[in-house]
Amino acid sequence: MLFGRTNPSGHLPISFPAELAQLPRPAVPTPGDVRYTEGAAVGYKWLDRQALRPAFAFGHGLSYTSFEYGILRVAKDGAGVRASFTVRNTGKVAGKAVPQIYVAGEGWEAPKRLGGFAAVMLAPSATTNVTVTIDPRLLANFDETSRSWRIAKGAYHVMLGGASDALGQPVTVKLDARSLPAAWHPLESAAAR
Repeated sequence: MLFGRTNPSGHLPISFPAELAQLPRPAVPTPGDVRYTEGAAVGYKWLDRQALRPAFAFGHGLSYTSFEYGILRVAKDGAGVRASFTVRNTGKVAGKAVPQIYVAGEGWEAPKRLGGFAAVMLAPSATTNVTVTIDPRLLANFDETSRSWRIAKGAYHVMLGGASDALGQPVTVKLDARSLPAAWHPLESAAAR
């Protein structure tokens, strides 16, 4: 990797804050005094909710080549959403792209959630088609009372990019209200169709 014979393809599974003050608890709490005020808004979701820019965002990666993402097309797919696009290696070195799909909805713990991703190995100048299916539970909130996943009716914004802070223009898809049982599984749902 140091000499460019192999292209690094790793991407960060966490965000690195620009400073300690960006963390929900910048100091080490005393035992028995931890309050999880951030709830489910952890990592990149916490930084998004607070409108903070990290030093290195979730999904960030380094490469000896560059990639270009094509037009994002979004459609309903059963209970979920399907995102399709092309990826092109625009550099002179083979490498792996990791395009990421994020979704924004109303009433969530943070402005957006990771909906899915793909890892695509491409030779220089090569292009491939990619489809990412977003699990319906990532479009929903869990309702403790009914013990079910609830997708609210409305417009959802789907975005494509190479990291949580490097996204293209959103594409809107309208979803109907839907409830999924707590033990819902996408493969079982597909078999029932």
